[in-house]
Amino acid sequence: MIYSKERRAVVLALCDAGRGTREVALEFGVSESWVRRVKQERREQAKVAPKLTRDRRHVGPACRLAAYEGRREARRDAAGIGRVGRGRA
Repeated sequence: MIYSKERRAVVLALCDAGRGTREVALEFGVSESWVRRVKQERREQAKVAPKLTRDRRHVGPACRLAAYEGRREARRDAAGIGRVGRGRA
């Protein structure tokens, strides 16, 4: 679930005021790991706002086909299939 920038700011303010991670998580009904992650993002990236997009790549049919063809060629090369001057005539 994505929480608003304001909610993140309030959580960070409470943590800065000396409240514990567990206490803040229980008060807002969020997980402790989420509170730790928000604190870590601010510490490492100076960021308070949630991500707008995910870091997932779309792997469409064309990408899957290219990967399959690459594996097929590798198997054919390993087996010696399609090489000129090799194998049975």
